[in-house]
Amino acid sequence: MHAQLYFISLVYKDINGMFVVRIEIDYKKPASTDDELIIQTNPLKKGTVSGVMLQQIWRGAELLTEARVTWAFVDSKGVPVKLPPRWDLLGLKP
Repeated sequence: MHAQLYFISLVYKDINGMFVVRIEIDYKKPASTDDELIIQTNPLKKGTVSGVMLQQIWRGAELLTEARVTWAFVDSKGVPVKLPPRWDLLGLKP
């Protein structure tokens, strides 16, 4: 994970914030261009510097895709740091 964050810091110098560091996706069924889709996001786990969210894509009552998205908060050098209070939002807590 640190190598990925180091790369992020090279590309986005002097930017700190929350970045996606891993996505595990299970494609269950295809979607079409005209489909009306609902995307649901729910927090699964939150630590001091990172967390995991579950994202699901639905077409009506039919689950099409499910993903576990791991995020981390990094400083401007790409080093994981504790989530600042202003970023510690209720929606990140399971």
